Amino acid sequence: MTITTTSTFVFDDLTPTRSRNVAGTTVTGQRRSARLQFMITGYWSAFWTLNGLDKFFDKPTFFGVTRTESFEDYFGRLGLSGEIVPAVLYGIGIYEIILGGMFAWALTTRGRHGAWVFLCLEASLVVFVAFSCGDILFGDRRELWEHACYIGLILLSHFLAQSQFENRKAR
Repeated sequence: MTITTTSTFVFDDLTPTRSRNVAGTTVTGQRRSARLQFMITGYWSAFWTLNGLDKFFDKPTFFGVTRTESFEDYFGRLGLSGEIVPAVLYGIGIYEIILGGMFAWALTTRGRHGAWVFLCLEASLVVFVAFSCGDILFGDRRELWEHACYIGLILLSHFLAQSQFENRKAR
C-alpha cells in the first residue's frame, strides 16, 4: 500500500481537492469536513449523555467526589435546604441527556444538520454559562476553571462548524 500526497490541505479552504491517495481511494477536503463535523457532534453527544447519566449514578467518581455532597455543600453556603439536591441533580441530568440526544439526532439529519448543531452548541453554551454563574456564587474556583475551558471548547466547536457550513454554502 502506497500513500502519495498530491496537494496540501489548507484549513481555510475546504474545497474538494485531492489530498492523498490511500490504496486507490481519494480523500477530499469535503469528506474531511464531514468527518470533522461528525467528530465534533459525536464528542458533544457522548459528553452530554455520559455527564447526564453521571447524575443518576451518584457514587464516588475516580476523584472521590459525589455530586450530592458537592451540591449539599453549595446549597448550604447559600443558606438553602439540601433536601432539594436530588431533584436539582436529576433535573440537570435529564436536561444533559436530552442535549446529548439532540446532538445524536444532529448526526442523523442530513439537510438540517447545521441548524441542529448550532442549536445544540448554543444550548451547551447556555448550560456552561449557568454552571459558571453557580460556580461564582458557590465560590468553587476549580469548577469555574473547568467550565470556562468547556466554554472555550464550545466556542471553538461553534467556530469550526460555522466555517465549514459557510464553505459548504459557497460551493
